[in-house]
Amino acid sequence: MVQDGTEERLTPVQKRLIEALLEPGNRFKSISEICDVAKCSRNAYYRAFNKPHFREAYKSQAAALSERHLGQVMNAF
Repeated sequence: MVQDGTEERLTPVQKRLIEALLEPGNRFKSISEICDVAKCSRNAYYRAFNKPHFREAYKSQAAALSERHLGQVMNAF
């Protein structure tokens, strides 16, 4: 979760994009396929990545997801 209010400033399209990008099953999909999953245009995808608050929210959520799953793996040993 982003602490500076970045996540609250995300549009519904941007939230769907982040969700689609972080879904493991979408890892090897093309940008067009990601856009189909997120129900947005390629232009919306590129506009989102041009916004610093979107990039920050994406990185933050990706890091949190990684930490959560890495912890589970580490605890398994």
